[in-house]
Amino acid sequence: MTNKISRRTIAAGAWTIPVLAVSAPAPAFAASALICSPTAECKQPGDGSNDKDYRIRTNCLSTGGAIVSVSVRDKHEAWVPAADQGDGTWLASGLDDSRRSRMVQITDGSGQVSETIIDFPPC
Repeated sequence: MTNKISRRTIAAGAWTIPVLAVSAPAPAFAASALICSPTAECKQPGDGSNDKDYRIRTNCLSTGGAIVSVSVRDKHEAWVPAADQGDGTWLASGLDDSRRSRMVQITDGSGQVSETIIDFPPC
């Protein structure tokens, strides 16, 4: 009895090697990280007597792209979006001044979110 390897068997085996090579890097792209240490610049006067503007420096390392949004919790626990100032800071306006510590939420381009409580000193 002769054991022959057919061309069909060799061709089928040749396709498995490229599939493994292509699928191996996929987990590296799937794992993105967002690590932030935001700092507060200060509580600046706002439009009303109790309203303040909060300036935040994100200080983030992100494998998922640039920071796309920053929000700050208000006294009603709603998220107030901050505006990108183009200088590495974000400004959340019109927040009630009754709290010095506030939750800050930072989101990068891949949708990764970092939430941190930070203190806002007066200007």
